[in-house]
Amino acid sequence: MASKRRKGEGRVAFLANLNKFRELLDAGYTQRTIYEDHIEILEISYAQFNRYVGKYLRIKERSNEQQNKTTTENGNPRKKGIPFYHDPNAANSRDDLI
Repeated sequence: MASKRRKGEGRVAFLANLNKFRELLDAGYTQRTIYEDHIEILEISYAQFNRYVGKYLRIKERSNEQQNKTTTENGNPRKKGIPFYHDPNAANSRDDLI
C-alpha cells in the first residue's frame, strides 16, 4: 500500500526542482513537456503545476511589466494627467456646439 501524501508535498517537490524548471522554460520547452517528463517526481496535477509556474517562475516577468506601466521610457515615474471632469450642462445651447 502506498504511503499517504501529505498536504504540500507536491509544492515541496516543485520547489526542489525550481531551477531545473526555470532552465527548461528558458531553453524553450513547453510547460506541458516539462510536466510530463517530471510527473513521477511531482505527483501533482497539470493545473497545479501551471499555478506553481505562474507563482514561482513568472514573478520577475510580472514585476517588470508592472514597473513598465508606472515609468516612462527613460525610467522616470509617469506624471498623473489632469483628471477628467464631466460637465453635464456644457453645450446646452446651440452656440456652445458651434
